[in-house]
Amino acid sequence: MKTSETVTKLYSDYIKAQTELYNLAKDSKGYGYNYTSLDKMIEKTKPTLQKYNLAILQMPVKDGLISRLIHSSGEWIETVLEGDMIDLAKMNKYQVQGSQLTYFRRYAWASICGIASDDDLDANAPKEATPVRKMEEPVRQPQYINEAQLKKI
Repeated sequence: MKTSETVTKLYSDYIKAQTELYNLAKDSKGYGYNYTSLDKMIEKTKPTLQKYNLAILQMPVKDGLISRLIHSSGEWIETVLEGDMIDLAKMNKYQVQGSQLTYFRRYAWASICGIASDDDLDANAPKEATPVRKMEEPVRQPQYINEAQLKKI
């Protein structure tokens, strides 16, 4: 992971955005699992990111993807996701590259937003799905203590 020289303003707004970003309902099916499509994930998270002066920039590079969380102050955090291209039946190399890039973009976008993009297929995962709070639901504002309460602690 790389960052700009400072990230104070980015972190401050990112923490605020995190209070409004939630796992999304899965709208697509893969090979034995369900996931949130990239277009839905971007559609549902972009307004919150923009509200807090944040944006995600993704650029394909050889064998991978660079994803950068940027702040209006010019601060940024960058990560690189790389992987070997695999052969998939009935797909030419360009289709495989496109599929891989979309897969990388979806996982990187979800990771940056701090949300899950697909079912947890880990052997230790709960047998029943846990309810997911939809982003459309009202958000509870964090509760802060005042100076008098702080002095009592």
